[in-house]
Parts: sequence; structure tokens; C-alpha cells
Amino acid sequence: MLMEITYRLDALANIFEQDDIALPSVAAFFHEHSEQEQAQAEAMLDYLSDRGGQHCNKDIQRPGCEVVCAVIPALELMLGQWKEEMAVMVELSQLSKEHSDPHSASVVKSRFLGPLVPRVKLLGDLLTNARRVGCTIDRSGGFGEYLINQLQEELTNVTSG
Repeated sequence: MLMEITYRLDALANIFEQDDIALPSVAAFFHEHSEQEQAQAEAMLDYLSDRGGQHCNKDIQRPGCEVVCAVIPALELMLGQWKEEMAVMVELSQLSKEHSDPHSASVVKSRFLGPLVPRVKLLGDLLTNARRVGCTIDRSGGFGEYLINQLQEELTNVTSG
């Protein structure tokens, strides 16, 4: 699941790098979070390996983001993905507790669930701001998309500085 989310984030970043949409800060936002999800997926596989578990690979399907052509649908799609990821991590933590494995429950909460909460909040804030500034849900674009691109640039500068 984490690898699928990584792939979807990367696909969304590529959409916002296209010449007809061209929102570089939004694309950078999706690329950055794609890298974070990739790191999370690798950390999960490492933890699974350390605990003696086995990973069963499955094919990762094409993400199906072609219909996403604006900021609001992209943010809504990612919010749904991260909520699903959060639900799976909560379930994994509960299963660990039920099977008398407090260490795994603690690791899931601290390494996987904990970092996800601020990302979901940031995404929710961006979605709210996108709606407030008048972003469209289609390819028409406009001043709202420009403002969100600038807002994301500001957020990136604040978090990295």
C-alpha cells in the first residue's frame, strides 16, 4: 500500500509539471511527499525483516490519476489515500496489541502513524485554502491555482528554513 501511494504521489507530481498545468511548487510538494512515502515503505520492509516477517509482493497497478487535472481533485485524492493509510496503521497497531506485541504497536505508532498525522493536517489545510482562494476542479485553472502554488512555495520555505 505504501508503495502504491508513492507511485500515485509521483504520478500527481508529473501531472503538475506538464506545460499546460505548470504548477512547480505543487509538483515539488507531491515529489517531496512521494520520497517520504518511499522512505516509509522501505522502513516498514526493514522492520518486517528485522522481526522475521515475510513480505509478499504484488503488482502495483497504474495509479489512474489521468483524470486529475486540477489542485483540488489531487489534494482530495491524496487526503483519501492518507486517511486509508492511517486506518491501516491504526488497525495494525490494534492487532499488535491484541496479539500481545506492545513493541510492534509502539513502533507502528511512533514511526508510521505519528509522522502521518501532521501530513494529513497539512493536506487538509491546503485543501481548505484551495477552496477558499477559488481553485477550480477542472483544467480551466485561474488565479486560485496561482495562489496555491505561491502558498505552497511559502510553506516549503517555512518548513525547510
